[in-house]
Amino acid sequence: MSTMTNAPSDLQEKDVLLEWFLVNGENETSIGSRTREVNYTRTAASLRTGQHYRAKVSYGGWDSKFSVSYTYNAYVFIDNPSFTAPDKFNLGKTAKFEVTNNTPASDAAVTLHYLWEASDDGGRTFTPIEGATSSVYEPTIEISMNGRQIRCKTWVTTGDGQSTEPTVFGPVTISFPEAPPVITVQPKDIAVEAPEQPKPATKPGEITIVFDRTAFFSIQAAGTNLKYQWQESTDGGNTFTNILGGTDSSIGIYARSYNNGKLIRCVVSNEYGLVISNTVLMTVYYQPQFKDSISNATVNVGENATFTTSITEGNPGGVEVTWQVSSDGGETYTDATKADGTVSLSSEVVNGVKIWTTTFVTCKATDALNGNLYRCIARNAQNDDYVGTWRSDAATLTVKSYTVSFDTNGGSEIGNKIIGWNDKVLEGVTVPTKNGYDFTGWKYGDKTVAADTVYSELAADDSVNSIILTAQWNEKSGFTVRFDSDGGSKVADKTNVKWNDSVFEGVVNPSKNGYDFIGWTYNEMILTADTVYSELAADDSVNSIILTAQWNEKSVFTVRFDTDGGSKVADKTNVKWTDRVLEGIDAPIKNTYDFTGWKYGNKNSYRRYRLF
Repeated sequence: MSTMTNAPSDLQEKDVLLEWFLVNGENETSIGSRTREVNYTRTAASLRTGQHYRAKVSYGGWDSKFSVSYTYNAYVFIDNPSFTAPDKFNLGKTAKFEVTNNTPASDAAVTLHYLWEASDDGGRTFTPIEGATSSVYEPTIEISMNGRQIRCKTWVTTGDGQSTEPTVFGPVTISFPEAPPVITVQPKDIAVEAPEQPKPATKPGEITIVFDRTAFFSIQAAGTNLKYQWQESTDGGNTFTNILGGTDSSIGIYARSYNNGKLIRCVVSNEYGLVISNTVLMTVYYQPQFKDSISNATVNVGENATFTTSITEGNPGGVEVTWQVSSDGGETYTDATKADGTVSLSSEVVNGVKIWTTTFVTCKATDALNGNLYRCIARNAQNDDYVGTWRSDAATLTVKSYTVSFDTNGGSEIGNKIIGWNDKVLEGVTVPTKNGYDFTGWKYGDKTVAADTVYSELAADDSVNSIILTAQWNEKSGFTVRFDSDGGSKVADKTNVKWNDSVFEGVVNPSKNGYDFIGWTYNEMILTADTVYSELAADDSVNSIILTAQWNEKSVFTVRFDTDGGSKVADKTNVKWTDRVLEGIDAPIKNTYDFTGWKYGNKNSYRRYRLF
């Protein structure tokens, strides 16, 4: 056992003496005399672990006296370490390599050192294993370790820097020719969108086919005679159940709402063991769904129709809706506007499920809305992942309308009125007018119709789809007919004439000398005996009219000429009342006389005369 790392040189040896002591606590016991020998040798059998030896070094001075100059301490550490390693390796399991020391290092002033090394080239080179510096090395066996060699170097150092040569244990080769499976590629999370809603058929017998979308999970594993069993969990991974038919290295799962949030894993096995893959998440993005159909609505004209439906959330959650209306039997739809009606949307949690309810209230129904179709389009609330849409079935709006027609009985025309069962039949109806008449009201059969009379008061029941109201009139009176006899005898005015009274009833025809009365005219219109006032007045604002007598001049008169002895002058016949009596008459001749003119009685005929 060497106790000095810097022994005296040969030149010094003659002046150096060493003395060894066995130390026990504070006591020193000399175990030899002073000597110039720097080595002290004992057999292992005579040593025990933890013994403390001390060497005192003395140098001779100028006076040949020796004094202690240095003291060296030495400790005995005796150990017989052992090495253990597994005789079988299993993939995915921990293997324990260990160096065991029989004597704890704490029993002596020494430090134990360990260095584990690995070789992947058949032992030609070994490299340290990172972090493996304790007496135990416990790696998890992976497929890549097959054939790897493991060894451990161990050595002892003392506090004063002394070190023993390393002892090497191993190498041990890791091998598993018959091993359970090893997963080399784990399955991954998958997000997939649900199929779109089929488009409605546009032709009779047309069928739309929509193929399911599928999420495909796959795994890769190493080993022999591998078997696969895919499993799913619907309770957050607490329990897993086998998926029927999921016995291949990959599996397709339909993108349906009930598969959203499932945890998926695969168990890979052979006759040597099994291994379970990582658990992965299946996310299905899907549209909101309608819980029920929208019911058809029947309302009266003027009433509001209400359509309601319930919706379950899709994924992502939240719901937005758009109502649509079709006026062509469903061939085309347009988004409903405020003019079409109002939309409401609310939600509540029912048995742990969030249910949305949307309602569309139409504007006041008119006959034009009858037969309209209404539907709802639901979609996921706006988000960055997915927005899908789903449409409801269509509901039909039936508007029950009733038609009120107006028989004005010769008055101004009034159009039909489309109303509801309890609407006022005369609301908004203008009063008709009729020349020569005052309007007194309406009747339905024998019933007098008041301003607040409603349809239901007149119709026997709601199967009566239309009624006709008849206008009631009082004939106006107080009109005056005046007569211009054009030189004939005077005819008195006819007063208090009614609109449809005959203008001649009770009137005596006028007379006029030389003329025959032939009738009356009004503004050059020849009148007949049955002409009534309303035929002549433009309207009943004409309170009076003047009729003009029409005459034919008589033509049955004859003028005879007495020539008083002169030449004869022929009679002039067919003379009219106002004809000139001498027109076309030659003067007579009488010998020895000059003709000086004609006389009728005492009247000269130099100009036109009327004969009586």
